[in-house]
Amino acid sequence: MSEGSRGDKPESQALKRATVLVVDDTPENLELMISLLSDVYKVRFAKSGEKALEIAASEPRPDLILLDIMMPEMDGYEVCRRLKSDPATRDIPVIFLTGKTALEDEEKGLKLGAVDYITKPISPPIVVARVANHLNLKAKVDFLRDKAASLEREVARNTKDASVIHRMSTAPLSEAMVLVVDDTPENLQLMTGLLKDLYKVKVAKSGERALEIAASEPHPDLILLDVMMPDMDGYEVCRRLKSNPATRDIPVIFITAKIEMDDEMKGLELGAVDYITKPISPPVMMARVETHLKLKASADFLHDRAEYLERESVWTQLAMEVGRIVLWEVDPSDGSMTYMGNASDVENRTIPEEFRFDRHGDSDDPARGSLATHLSAMDPEDARRIDGLIHEASTTGEPFEFAYRVLGDDGPRWVAGRGKPISFPGGGSTPIIVGASMDITDLKRAQDEVKAAREEARLAQEARKELLVRMTQDSRKFL
Repeated sequence: MSEGSRGDKPESQALKRATVLVVDDTPENLELMISLLSDVYKVRFAKSGEKALEIAASEPRPDLILLDIMMPEMDGYEVCRRLKSDPATRDIPVIFLTGKTALEDEEKGLKLGAVDYITKPISPPIVVARVANHLNLKAKVDFLRDKAASLEREVARNTKDASVIHRMSTAPLSEAMVLVVDDTPENLQLMTGLLKDLYKVKVAKSGERALEIAASEPHPDLILLDVMMPDMDGYEVCRRLKSNPATRDIPVIFITAKIEMDDEMKGLELGAVDYITKPISPPVMMARVETHLKLKASADFLHDRAEYLERESVWTQLAMEVGRIVLWEVDPSDGSMTYMGNASDVENRTIPEEFRFDRHGDSDDPARGSLATHLSAMDPEDARRIDGLIHEASTTGEPFEFAYRVLGDDGPRWVAGRGKPISFPGGGSTPIIVGASMDITDLKRAQDEVKAAREEARLAQEARKELLVRMTQDSRKFL
């Protein structure tokens, strides 16, 4: 998504179309690309490199740029170089769309930071498929970046110190693992020889073995996949990879001798991020591998950081906003539960109702109650689970985390917390459980909104795929 749209709600985001900037000095080429893309995306155009840079730097920024190379005054290579050197535009994916077919031209374009390189005369379905693929990748990265940034601001606001986040970093690219799948030993030897000095390399001589390696830990970071293999071809391998939640996010690049347009369309529709035909050009293949490994590393880092910050936002808020914290201890041996906060906090209205044990009337001590009374305020299913966690921890001595629903007239509220067994005072054999809890209803609602937005995005992607298939069918009829 563009910079100007990042503050919008997910519901409104789902209704907005991506913006594609087409840069070409030939009116006929501009007209062709606009006609291909305008039914699906918002399309802007520029007839020169200077105008392209001006549009790219203005709000709202394009989500993707289709860039010709051979233009007067400033060629596409220079435009790309300037885009990638400007922090405001460097994350916009660039696809070169050009008549320059030499391998060294493609290698130069990819090294400048382009995500793809398509030569003219174009195949309309292939262009549409590749545009859709790269917009989908960008949408995922943008979503994770925005989510991480929002959570990082929350942590920074609560702690005044976000240094823990800045210490997080991705593993170097040399640690990336590439799985090469081909039934021909000579091809495996060639690919391994090219990759082994830069990445960790695993090989598979069959589709079944490839699926086995991909599903095992650690998962490969990228898969180079042949199409024509006995027993199970590459298309079926890709289909199974994308249908398995454990492997569906691993980028797949087909490397194959199948050069027909229909073959490439099939590969891209199955979810591959790229399609390279044999005989390969080693520099171009290496540049494409590096490009997709960097894209995956960026997405992985943002995903991990978002998950980390999502957890930390709960615990940082719990640690800093003392008025909302409930500290407690449970003695599993007799089922008693004691509120551990300052006595005056019993009347603090920010403390959830279910923790005000004095209102339960099961003890003379206003800060003391029973675990059973505490569990009775929860959703019954959650109560059984929390009771099991507490008693399991008293046996194993392991800390635990939990979340549960509290029933109320205005619907359920969510509470999250952590518990930890400690030695019983006086040397008893059964440890007591100490912990802290807080109301996370607002956070849970926000998470539900994110899930709803993801589902809307998934449905939109399915609709785009159906549109792409229809466009392909229509183009075949035309041809």
